[in-house]
Amino acid sequence: MAISAFAKSRLQTISDSGFARAKKLADLAIKKNVDGKGNTTARGYEQAIEILNPFLVSDKGNVAVDAERLVVGYENKFTKLQAKRNKLNRTIGQFKVDEREIFFVSPSSGNRVDIMRDIPNMVSQISEELSLHVFSVENAIEEARLNNESSAELETYLFSVNKRARMMSELHNDYLNDEIIPGEILNGYGVYVDSDPNDGEMLGVMVAPIGDLPSGIDSSIFRQVDSSVDVGGGYIPLFGRATTDGMGLHSVRIGNQVWEGLGALELQYSKKRSDAPQFKNDPGEFSLSGVLDKGTSMRRGSFSKGFTGFDDEGNPVQTTFFAGQDDKIYSLDDESLGLFESDPMLSQDLSRATQLESSFAKNLLQSQDVEPLRDIPQTAAGARRAEEEKLVPIRAEEERRKELGFFGRAREDFAKRRTERESQPKQPSFFGSKNKPTTPDEPVIGESTPDIVEQGKGFFRNNPFTKPFVDFLKK
Repeated sequence: MAISAFAKSRLQTISDSGFARAKKLADLAIKKNVDGKGNTTARGYEQAIEILNPFLVSDKGNVAVDAERLVVGYENKFTKLQAKRNKLNRTIGQFKVDEREIFFVSPSSGNRVDIMRDIPNMVSQISEELSLHVFSVENAIEEARLNNESSAELETYLFSVNKRARMMSELHNDYLNDEIIPGEILNGYGVYVDSDPNDGEMLGVMVAPIGDLPSGIDSSIFRQVDSSVDVGGGYIPLFGRATTDGMGLHSVRIGNQVWEGLGALELQYSKKRSDAPQFKNDPGEFSLSGVLDKGTSMRRGSFSKGFTGFDDEGNPVQTTFFAGQDDKIYSLDDESLGLFESDPMLSQDLSRATQLESSFAKNLLQSQDVEPLRDIPQTAAGARRAEEEKLVPIRAEEERRKELGFFGRAREDFAKRRTERESQPKQPSFFGSKNKPTTPDEPVIGESTPDIVEQGKGFFRNNPFTKPFVDFLKK
């Protein structure tokens, strides 16, 4: 039976209704996912493509072709938007890296090393460089607006960095104008010293607002101590890189000075563990003038890290380096980092990695002398871990023996010695080797030797003193 033209049109409408609805949903996703300026976000394009993907393999009319045309259009727009996003991420990421290096001065900071021990000079330079940094961020925002690009994240970062820049500027101006009250404790700021917990040598230092450190600086590794630094007659609290032992005791070592404590309170100066007899720990007395630094921070057996580039999405990439005992520099890939971070002993050494200036780290990574780290045991911590693994069965045996108690150990040792004796082949004794077996030609001992028992009886019977007693027994 022939189908009328109306019926064909009706069937076609019904079969295409799913695709028509999908197109409407994709268009709705585009319109719903917009930024503050009405521009479609990446999520909008992603949702639209996801909705249309099932129709790319349709065998109904031109559905597959139409779906592909729409998807390709959305993908092109998504790619352009993603490129802008990556550019923005890279811009913001670079700003954050630059700010961290403004605050944090390390031995690899080039011509800024001379201010590492001069806190007032450091405050001055940080303030001036932050002012230029804020100006650069403002220019980037203006450029994004002119290009009709999103500037929301740049504006968020500007708000954050502006607070830190304003605080550092206030401290700098008060210092220049002699407006710091003598003896005043400047609680809004801290001198943060990153030092080697083993020898106290300095890895880097910064002056920053307390509770508002720049991106890339982990505030959790620092603990406040009961010492302070003099700036214009006022006292800025001191913070140091802290370590914690198995008993929960926190300690900070900077140079020859050590602070210790439990809990969340500030750590107390330890005269017993410190080797600084002239240091009285009066307010503002602490100084970095006599504290050694670790040079370029690339000493044997130590880790260092620095920003060396950006990933595909524009985020900063940080590379970790290791200075081997063979005088070679190694870089750690994601696999090596994962091995270190999953091991308690190795991760502790990794957490002490020193910060490198980004330009220094980039040049180091591009050097032909750097190669990937493959052999974990060549690190000091790796060697310690190997030794620990050897001791595991020994320590387990020691614990088992300890649980047996004294008598249990004695019984076990006795049984062990008896087993060892029985397992050895028997050797003839000295006397056994000398004695000879009796032969038939020789007289038997019983026949040739008097009967000692009968002789004894006769002695008692014939003895006048014992005879009455023997006669009594016979009755």
